[in-house]
Amino acid sequence: MRTFDHPNVSGGWRCPICGTSDDKPVVLIGIDGTQEGGIMQANQYHLDCIDLAETRNPDGRNQLALVMFFQPKEGEREILS
Repeated sequence: MRTFDHPNVSGGWRCPICGTSDDKPVVLIGIDGTQEGGIMQANQYHLDCIDLAETRNPDGRNQLALVMFFQPKEGEREILS
């Protein structure tokens, strides 16, 4: 993942998670299925709005998934599934 010290706020960008355009570090996360040659579309997110974790398949098979945990926007309640 590519990280940047400041977001690109052109076009009225707002973080999809917190809904703000605060000037703080962001990360670019590629959009699956948008690859064309060596280029992929991506969305930027505030780095402190996400938390990544590694999880393994519980049956012992060697499969790995990266899970992104979103912090709920202030004033919203967390929904657990």
